[in-house]
Amino acid sequence: MSEDYEGTEQQIKKLRSWLRSLKARGLSAEKIILEGDIPYQTSSLNRFRNGAIERIRDNAGKKLWGYVLERHPGIFHGPVTEHEEQDQFDLLFSNVKQFFELKNKRIDDFISDFSGTYAMYSRSSNFYKMGCYIVSKLEISKTESNSISILESQTYSGRLGLSELRENFHGFCIPKSGIHIIVATETERHHPRIYFLNDMHFNEDRSAVEFFQGYFVTYSKGFGGYFQSNFFCKRLQSGDHVDYDIFERVHLQDKIVENWIYSSI
Repeated sequence: MSEDYEGTEQQIKKLRSWLRSLKARGLSAEKIILEGDIPYQTSSLNRFRNGAIERIRDNAGKKLWGYVLERHPGIFHGPVTEHEEQDQFDLLFSNVKQFFELKNKRIDDFISDFSGTYAMYSRSSNFYKMGCYIVSKLEISKTESNSISILESQTYSGRLGLSELRENFHGFCIPKSGIHIIVATETERHHPRIYFLNDMHFNEDRSAVEFFQGYFVTYSKGFGGYFQSNFFCKRLQSGDHVDYDIFERVHLQDKIVENWIYSSI
């Protein structure tokens, strides 16, 4: 006998796990909403699945619960897993590794040198005419299968106008003989974002990269399809506090960062 949906923390965890499993099987949020007659917006369901929204409305959660039970009983009665999307990512990186003939040593060296959390500075496409810049969080890590995982998280408070916004870009790095290219996708709308690293600086004992810079090309409707910006990433240490948001140029006090992200490529 199946339990009734009451919106408990464990049931919320199950809903998110089921959505990730369904996505891994090719079912988009839009299709799930249509098939299940779920009273929820596609973008909101995607954000719930990705963890940007902690809870789903009770009426939508109840409909989703019933939909999975009726249409996908194998998932409903199966184990709760948070690793299905990670398995898909590892499979993708394995194919990339073969396609570009990436060497294990170069992958290991990149992970050893770059793993960590960075404050990333770049130009804002939404507020480009105002000369604004974005401070986002960039996390570089390895998965259990030794894939290179890159996650950039952007948060906008709405302080300059427009709506509050949170965007995540997830991808991987292609390390090839001194060339480092990061390929990522925006996790809700799946727009591409490609980063090109062209300089880096190690700490004193050369045990880790202290900062690196380059430029990226990303989707932007307002710029006719794509937007290009320089970026600068500074490694964060434990206890460092960073405000992640969009700011006017006058707030940027680091002249090295300012000179780079506002220079021509």
